[in-house]
Amino acid sequence: MPLIDPLAGEPKRRRRKAGRVLLVLVALLAAGGVAAAGWLGSTLYTFFHSVQQVPTESASQQPPGLIVDRPLNILILGVDAGAGAGEPAAPQRSDTIMLARVDPHTGRVGLLSIPRDTRVPIPGRPHPEKIAHAHAYGQAEGGPGAGARRVAETLEDFLGIPIDHFVEVDFDAFRAVVDAVGGVEVCIDKPMRYTARSQNLRIDLEPGCQVLDGEKALQYVRYRQDGDIFRIQRQQRFLRALAEKVLSMRGVLKLPQLASTLGRQVTTDMPTSRMLGLAALLPKFDTAKLEMGILPGEPGYVDGISYWLVDAEDARREALKILAGVDVEGNEAVRVEVLNGNGRRGAAGSMAEVLRQLGFRVVTVGNADRFDVAATTVLVRPGDEDVGRRLRDALAGAGAPVRLETVDDLPEDVDARVLVGRDFTDSLAARGAGG
Repeated sequence: MPLIDPLAGEPKRRRRKAGRVLLVLVALLAAGGVAAAGWLGSTLYTFFHSVQQVPTESASQQPPGLIVDRPLNILILGVDAGAGAGEPAAPQRSDTIMLARVDPHTGRVGLLSIPRDTRVPIPGRPHPEKIAHAHAYGQAEGGPGAGARRVAETLEDFLGIPIDHFVEVDFDAFRAVVDAVGGVEVCIDKPMRYTARSQNLRIDLEPGCQVLDGEKALQYVRYRQDGDIFRIQRQQRFLRALAEKVLSMRGVLKLPQLASTLGRQVTTDMPTSRMLGLAALLPKFDTAKLEMGILPGEPGYVDGISYWLVDAEDARREALKILAGVDVEGNEAVRVEVLNGNGRRGAAGSMAEVLRQLGFRVVTVGNADRFDVAATTVLVRPGDEDVGRRLRDALAGAGAPVRLETVDDLPEDVDARVLVGRDFTDSLAARGAGG
């Protein structure tokens, strides 16, 4: 059955925007890492109890428990008020889109912003459209979380990055968060003035370094008269400044009174056990390990409609770089031999394709001398452990974790051998290769 077009006949006026940044949940969770265990537990319990949870459809769902033992990719959406698990009067487009990757082993967090006008194929639609429309199409089909899931499906197909969960944030609480931490200091480089009576919006900011209260901060992150890319850059700068402010004890002490309010503004398919598992890791994270980027592209027109035009290959490389810290260009110097050690037909070929997309030069694909290898392993010469770590980390970033060992019998024309084990499943191969 064809999808209903929820955007047909939509008024031309801009929809109400409430914040436009993906700050509230990230800041709230990051702050807990410096609090006492009892106080933190109480605050997190209040927050998680208030969150609107919907059933997960993630194939990567872990069994219940408090351990997060692998990196997680999380889609974070900023939407108009009421666009979460409730029933808004009309389907709404996602205004702010970010992919976050949290690595429990290194404490690294990567944030990739996706411009709302990015032209992408949307599942179920006949032609590529703006990714901001995906949320509305999914939401029109009904069901809590349907809009966020459609955005996640779109990005998985376009970027080849598996998405484990989504977090959808209603930013009506944005002003309260900023005010609760005593405001946030930013440096404004030019006058920002804009009025839209239809949105009940008036922006009036003077240049200079200053502490913005909640209302002024909302104006700062909503301003887009100079284009969406500059707006995203402002959002990212504000996110870092707010995170640093919340991490201070003065900011942390304000969080209990906000936990319940903020929870009601969040919708997610992340089970409570996984949220608690992430919360337990918070002491490992700090803003120095927060890497941010924007999906590369350029403005342009297709059939008279303005888009952010992105090359799919460039997009995947940037996603791997920002989210997983994978240096695709640097990997081109590493020559790899891939051997099938599990006996499944095509296993070595699938691994080879994953490695090629990560930038490695695959020089040999074949069978190992045995098919009972349990764990996929990277083999390098003694002294070449840095090459092995490069391979190991890149594969882990693509969703295919491996072991690292040293051997003395590698051919002269290869730098490393990847021995494919039984743990390299078809789903891992598809996810790593973006298939």
